[in-house]
Amino acid sequence: MRGARAARLAGLVAVACAVGCGRGAAPAAPGADAIAALEAELRARPDDGAVLYALAMTADRAGDVDGALAWLARLAATPWDAGLDPADFAQLQARAAPRFAAARAAVERRWIQVDAAREVLRVGERDLLPEGMEVDPATGELLLSSGRKRKVVRVAADGTTRDVVAPGQDGLLATLGLRVDRARGVLWVANAAAPFMEHADDTPAGVSRLHAFALATGALVARFELPAPSLLNDVAVLPDGRAVVTDSAGDAVWITGAAGRLAPFVAAGAVVGPNGVAVAADGATVYVATWHGIVAIDVATRRITPVPLPAGAPNLAGIDGLYVHDGGLIGIQNAVGRPRVVRVWLAPAAGVEILESASPIVDNPTTGVIVDGGLVFMARRNRERVFLGGDPATLEDIVIARVPLPTAR
Repeated sequence: MRGARAARLAGLVAVACAVGCGRGAAPAAPGADAIAALEAELRARPDDGAVLYALAMTADRAGDVDGALAWLARLAATPWDAGLDPADFAQLQARAAPRFAAARAAVERRWIQVDAAREVLRVGERDLLPEGMEVDPATGELLLSSGRKRKVVRVAADGTTRDVVAPGQDGLLATLGLRVDRARGVLWVANAAAPFMEHADDTPAGVSRLHAFALATGALVARFELPAPSLLNDVAVLPDGRAVVTDSAGDAVWITGAAGRLAPFVAAGAVVGPNGVAVAADGATVYVATWHGIVAIDVATRRITPVPLPAGAPNLAGIDGLYVHDGGLIGIQNAVGRPRVVRVWLAPAAGVEILESASPIVDNPTTGVIVDGGLVFMARRNRERVFLGGDPATLEDIVIARVPLPTAR
């Protein structure tokens, strides 16, 4: 990454997320630029729990036990309600277990616990390292992207898989967000060069691509590319068939244009750490999950407006998958704290409801799809560190779960 935007993202998001989002990359001590960026954010918002949490993680990864505990103590004094994920604090657990246990208890006093996720199926192909999820409207089969194997698969009811798009087909890199254009039968796939993908070629790190395939045949329809530094992460489709894709490393959102080119949807730097993206039912608004929460972008004017929330509402930092449902939004929050599923009620009845944040089957979730009044999502997917020098024998089943969704107020 280069430049001020990249440094800011490194501090705010990369500390908390692995490439492609979803936590679990091999821990690495962040640089001084990342720490400075986080501290600058904290000066602007002294009680921002997400920033305090990220600073605690930063200190832990650097081996600064006392520093990590000091940041957690500050976090405990805020209204933070997202709990604490022990996997984020390996050094504290190894070197200061009793102090960490006390800090964890203090942080989790306000943790909103909801155990609602229930297992739907297990995927037999354990080493997929899936990130994106969709559903084939013609067959009802789930579709999963494979960051590890650079492909997209269908998942049968018994958990067996078969390829929709072959490994590395048409220059696919580590596959991330998926979106099906139901009107046109097109599967959009965001993908990026990543250290955990198989059969790495000479594609430079930081290069990203966006592919469109015919869902029925897997044939290539279109391909777009961004140079480094970029991270095309998630994608949504407008009613006219154009795709909008988030660039988490460039603090940018792009839209597909003519001649295989991507054009800015909003100015670079207008959003910080964009990830999940969804289009309103009427096609007039694009919702984007950022490090600071969710913003609404007017498609006609490109005006950006933060989604308003009442005072004291749960924080919405670090949402990965984002979906429109019943006049509101559903988000999978996974960057800081315990992973959870949230329901965002839009104005005039603005608010946030926690739908899941305690189930033991949920670990490192990323994305999902709304099916028959419920969110079917990637509840457990293994962590990237297993593929970066870890032991493949420790791979667990990939678990798909479901959370029921409330109807409109």
